[in-house]
Amino acid sequence: MAVMMSLRDKAYYAIKNKILRCQYESNGFLNETALMEELEVSRTPIREALTRLEQEGLVTVLPKKGVMVRPLTINEINQSFEARMLLEPFIIRNDLKYLDLKGLHEIRDRSQQLIEAAPDPEQFALLDDRFHRLLAQGCSNIYFRNMLAHIFDQHMRIRVLSGSDIWERHKEAAKEHQKIIDLILMGEREKAGDAMLYHLKGSRETALRSLSNQ
Repeated sequence: MAVMMSLRDKAYYAIKNKILRCQYESNGFLNETALMEELEVSRTPIREALTRLEQEGLVTVLPKKGVMVRPLTINEINQSFEARMLLEPFIIRNDLKYLDLKGLHEIRDRSQQLIEAAPDPEQFALLDDRFHRLLAQGCSNIYFRNMLAHIFDQHMRIRVLSGSDIWERHKEAAKEHQKIIDLILMGEREKAGDAMLYHLKGSRETALRSLSNQ
């Protein structure tokens, strides 16, 4: 049983990672046999992984056609940002009970390094994801954490699809991260929440503009 769980998890994380990094194209179909060969696992773990990914909204099982990678729609992007704009400022203002202060300092330092370094959108995308997840994980409300974790997965796809087209926004976002961190460390939670709302509005506008041009 333990071996099957391990194989299922291996398949799940491998397929999910490729979807989030857009290595499997939206609206493209995933072939079970090809996945079995690629991941070196049997059909059962592949199907279990795909079922889990369907529950998370990353793939759709179409009868007699196969498993399709779900595309991100403009409406879904808008709705996901609306949820983030409600939850993330609220968490900053009211509930950072388990905040990782060491991790927060590390992100601030790393942000400065990336601002000063040569353009590297991929590293900025990873740092942006880490920043928002760290704050969400500092919240004591498990429902908020789980909801945001799901949204963050989808937003990694947005970052990858946007790519180098929004390099200037990456630098601007990193500076906004630093401002939010500084306000949190100073105990200015209301201002930090306002800064997060401003940050998310800018990210939404940039994401929609970038993806609508593709």
